[in-house]
Amino acid sequence: MTGPTDPALDPLKARIAEAQLGAEAEERGKVIAIADGLATVDGLPGAELNEIVTFSTGGRGFVLTLEENHIN
Repeated sequence: MTGPTDPALDPLKARIAEAQLGAEAEERGKVIAIADGLATVDGLPGAELNEIVTFSTGGRGFVLTLEENHIN
């Protein structure tokens, strides 16, 4: 049994009811070198050639090469 509710909570309850819940997966890599405007990144096994990647700084990069242990 619930008691009376505070009307001030109604907008909050509505936002909670509308919230889209779900899990998101993301890969994280580690920048191991930067030279001549190129970053070498380790640990992105799902990266694809010509893919755009986003760095934690908000900057973006373009996957130019795929090597066994890292991408450029």
